[in-house]
Amino acid sequence: MSKKGKVTRSGPPFHYLLPFLASVAACMVVYVPMEEPSVAGLVLKCLPIVCLMGFLAVVEKVEGEAAINLLALFFSVLGDACLVWMEELLVYGVAMFGVAQVAYVFAMGFERVSWVSGVGIHVSLLLVVTSLLSGIPSPALKVVVTLYSLLLTTMIWRAFDRARLRRDLPVERRMCSLAGAVVFCMSDVAIVVAQLGRLLPPALALGLILATYYAAQLLLTLGAAENFWAGSVSVKASGSSAKAVRTTGNTDRPTVKAGRASVKTGKSSAKVANSSLRNDKVASRKAK
Repeated sequence: MSKKGKVTRSGPPFHYLLPFLASVAACMVVYVPMEEPSVAGLVLKCLPIVCLMGFLAVVEKVEGEAAINLLALFFSVLGDACLVWMEELLVYGVAMFGVAQVAYVFAMGFERVSWVSGVGIHVSLLLVVTSLLSGIPSPALKVVVTLYSLLLTTMIWRAFDRARLRRDLPVERRMCSLAGAVVFCMSDVAIVVAQLGRLLPPALALGLILATYYAAQLLLTLGAAENFWAGSVSVKASGSSAKAVRTTGNTDRPTVKAGRASVKTGKSSAKVANSSLRNDKVASRKAK
């Protein structure tokens, strides 16, 4: 029977995301087909984001960018809760998500800024928003959606600059942030087009919105997860592997012994040379 040792391999600990994935599956299967708002639906809809908050708190140090992302997820949970009762609390839900977008903007920061890309992205997306406002009946809601769209566009701009200019960050984090921002925009457009515009059946529209929304939140969270991408997973290995590691660590011992032997040989040679010099001196004195 060989003894077992432990070998550490580098790699992101994806198993920490299993609670999030399980909660998303439960939401899709149970909550999406629900026809009426309920407390059970509220729990199922908010649970995936709560799992992401737990993931970020466990894997990362709750400071800096991770702390701001945690705040964004908190306000996203409040927005999700409001949108369970969309007809009554839609404006409040949009306001909560607006605060979440502000948090995401500050999390990505303004260390590297391209004003050209900022102007281009804002003009392009605001033109799209203007074309969608005609499908919103309430004037107050139009104002709220316009302000929210401005914040969302700013978040996409910061994610774009982060991906293109922040070469000091790992490419995985930069690409996750950019992909999350783009998918978040797609999810919000789906709310206006598919759900409020009633272009799709309610269950299908809600499933599309939630699928893109959860994917966006996951990607944005991974973009802030510094320790996750530099993480390690411990796996068990056989005793022979552990012995091999120990043997590899001891391969330098013969070299050390050989070095010591050479030093001793050099010392003995020096002694012989000194004794020969003394004998020569004695012989020369006798000759005189």
